[in-house]
Amino acid sequence: MGSQNTCTDTEPRELASAQALYVFCVIPNTDSVVATDGLEGAPVGSVCGTRVRAICCPVELEAWTGERGAHNLSDIQWIGPQALRHELVNEQQMAAGPTLPLRFGTLFSSRARVEQWLAANSDTMYDFLLSVDGAEEWAVRGWLCDRRCEDELAAQDPRVADLPASKGARYLQQKRLRRDAASRVREWVAETGKQVNATLLDACMQVKSCTTTTVKARHPTSDRCVLNFACLLPRGQIERLRDELDERARMWEPFGLTFELNGPWPPYNFSPDLVPNSK
Repeated sequence: MGSQNTCTDTEPRELASAQALYVFCVIPNTDSVVATDGLEGAPVGSVCGTRVRAICCPVELEAWTGERGAHNLSDIQWIGPQALRHELVNEQQMAAGPTLPLRFGTLFSSRARVEQWLAANSDTMYDFLLSVDGAEEWAVRGWLCDRRCEDELAAQDPRVADLPASKGARYLQQKRLRRDAASRVREWVAETGKQVNATLLDACMQVKSCTTTTVKARHPTSDRCVLNFACLLPRGQIERLRDELDERARMWEPFGLTFELNGPWPPYNFSPDLVPNSK
């Protein structure tokens, strides 16, 4: 982030009556706008505030609002390419400097509304951009094979040493051990999650625990996602994080717990709360 304000607006003062401004992200005024296409073939431009600028492009208002908008936003064939372009613009801008990414579908009815919104959030936005300068977000997910976890928990139960010699009694006791192990899986995952979180905190600037319910399985019959963390770390430090996680993961592999790292992403999960726009 530079020290000189070099911001020049590239969006027109007035939009056409049927248009709105779609905002992808916010960057410092001193950083350049990456030349790329936005949505609907419109080039990406910017609207400047005091210390930050909004990266945006004009879109057809009816495509995002009203009856037509509701239909489009429920149509994967329409929304898919728009969401991918949203991600691409944010990723390209992140590669050039610190970025505050906005949620998909952020619209403003006018340039003046964007300027008002930037003014209301200027300090919060600028402080956030300073904090993520040179950083990137990575996702760390833990995938569990329940069957293997139950097997290992049952095998480590102290009662295994006292199994009856009789086949019938032994079988019943093994079923009881297995049933008890299945009931302990959630507790084991929670405790292991605390250990994973501690490992991540040692290697990352910030760590946030995220929901696992929206993470799709890698395959219909594959393991389920039981741990999901967003990690903010300095650019270029992912191998250190990977090495530390791999070392710990070897302890949990017999329980059927494996890990994957995805990224880098713009820091969506660490974005600050902002004063809402008034459209």
